[in-house]
Amino acid sequence: MKRSLLALFAIAAVISSCTPDPYKDNPVCKAIVQAAMAQYGNIEYDFSFTSLEVLDSTLLGTEFDRRIETFESRIKANSSLYEKYVKERKKKNAQIKADLVQHDKKVLADLIALKGENTARLGETAYYDYKFTALIKAGDKKLEMTDCYAAVTPDCEVLTLATDKKDLHKATGKVIPGYYETIRTSEPEEQ
Repeated sequence: MKRSLLALFAIAAVISSCTPDPYKDNPVCKAIVQAAMAQYGNIEYDFSFTSLEVLDSTLLGTEFDRRIETFESRIKANSSLYEKYVKERKKKNAQIKADLVQHDKKVLADLIALKGENTARLGETAYYDYKFTALIKAGDKKLEMTDCYAAVTPDCEVLTLATDKKDLHKATGKVIPGYYETIRTSEPEEQ
């Protein structure tokens, strides 16, 4: 009886140790780890996830709206500061704010045009928000990522890795076709 119980426990231990890690072959997990390890160069590593949860998804149209609202808010804030500096006769500060308002108006117009050019794609999922916990081992070093966040496109491009959820959408504008080109070509000239 004792032998059969010991054999049963031994078999259970072998079976449980052979159970594949459900996250090991997950393309999202692999992409997150590759993004996290990119800063360390080409080194060998192993990883394990203890959790991966989809929190939300964002449509391309929603991301356009988020960016448009951001630039509208910036225009409003910088316009108020411009008026304040003009009243206070602070010409340099007023000019800086005027330049920023002009820049943001150009970007806003370009974003609205880009949104119009992409109307057929506005209903597509731009990215998913994930919350995860993972352990990455590289040699004798360990990188623990507990309750971290990632914004990942459907084709597993990691847009953002963050430890704070409020920082998750800081770089998600790059899912908008032409976004960074618009930002770069609309930069105010240095004086």
